[in-house]
Order: sequence, then C-alpha cells, then structure tokens
Amino acid sequence: MGEGTRDEISGFVERFAATLADSGFPRLAARVFARLLVSESGRMTAAELAEELQASTGLGDSPAADRLTETLELIQFLKDETRAMMRRWQDRKAALRTRQTADPS
Repeated sequence: MGEGTRDEISGFVERFAATLADSGFPRLAARVFARLLVSESGRMTAAELAEELQASTGLGDSPAADRLTETLELIQFLKDETRAMMRRWQDRKAALRTRQTADPS
C-alpha cells in the first residue's frame, strides 16, 4: 500500500473512531473497530493492530493489555450480535413476504 493511501486510511480510521467515541464508544475499541473495518480481510493480529494504530500491544498484565483484551471481546460481541440480528431480519423479511403472498388483497 502506498504512503498516501496509508495516510488516507489512517485519517479515516481516526475520524471514524472519533465519531464513535463521541457517541459513547470506548476510544480504543472505536479505533480497533474502524481499523478492522477497512482491513482487507477484516482480521488483524494484536501486533498488526498495534503497529497500524501506533499503540502498545499490552504485553502482560497492564491497563493497556486489559483495554486491548476488552476491545477485542467487544468486537467479537458486536460481530456475533450483528450476525444474529441479520438472521432475525432475514426471518422477518421472509415472514412478511409469506403474509403478502397469502393475502393478495
């Protein structure tokens, strides 16, 4: 990735994270979420995240390690909840279509 592109991505990540943080999202969690959102695979190791976000990996028991662990747990929770929510939406949408087909009036 070119340096200009890296700077643009970093700028987006920080702006989007700031918006999330202003909405009550924990700042580190917002930065991690935003960075994962723009990554090619949607997955990054703690070391990759630390490098991209210029943050500590929190090697061992420390407040930084606790924040990173909590952030990763939050991201996993959001991912699981979003999948479940989308399944419920698909079920609801199918039920609506079935009702509309059954009641052509």
